[in-house]
Amino acid sequence: MISKSIFPVLILYSSVQLSPVESVAQTKPMQYDSKLRIGVRAGGNSVLPLEAVDNATYYPTVSFHGGLVANVGRGCLTFQPEVNYSQRHIRADFNQQGISLSAKVMTNRIEVPLLAKATFGHSSNARFFINAGPYGAYVLSERYKANLISFGNTNPALRPIIESVIAGLNNKKATFSGNDGRISYGLAGGLGVVIKAGPGQVTLEGRALYQLGDNTSTSAPDPSGISLTATIRDTKYALLQASIGYLIPIGGH
Repeated sequence: MISKSIFPVLILYSSVQLSPVESVAQTKPMQYDSKLRIGVRAGGNSVLPLEAVDNATYYPTVSFHGGLVANVGRGCLTFQPEVNYSQRHIRADFNQQGISLSAKVMTNRIEVPLLAKATFGHSSNARFFINAGPYGAYVLSERYKANLISFGNTNPALRPIIESVIAGLNNKKATFSGNDGRISYGLAGGLGVVIKAGPGQVTLEGRALYQLGDNTSTSAPDPSGISLTATIRDTKYALLQASIGYLIPIGGH
């Protein structure tokens, strides 16, 4: 016959053996055992002007970006280099010398951000992150659109010439002198959330890129041929990006 005193011992033994396992299963955070994660990101771009230009009204635009991502390291602080194809569209209406016109600069470029990424939280399904670092960009091509809105009080004798200049600018492709004006650099930073999904992680991110400078020489001609589009293109702005991505761990446990 089993003594009644043994039952409390068995119950205590069972709780010691099972409780830690259950506790770990309930509170185990998202794991980052792999030192390398690779993936893709894609989303939309919009330009936010950061300064006013005389006689110009800027309008919001929407364009596209997408590329490849690598995330290197373990723990909360990692390194994330990327190679992205990105479109930058800048649109403005101008009133100059009584002439009103709408102009748009459409740039296709490669962007290479080199970001430090900090991830926070202890959830088993989602964590927040911030990232920041420098970026470099190279212009692949640039094209312009221009449409006349009004002649205003312009001398009628000059109107055919003006129409000809604007027609020549519409759908014109930029002409660069070698790499002059193609290379730019700046700072990038963003925040978002990473969500566990299948073998990898979905990332949702908002990011801003701010250009600090480029390699345009003082003697270089404007790629569009007229200074008006240079005024639009060279306005200080932030390139805003909203993206979704997916990272897959390589190696690890």
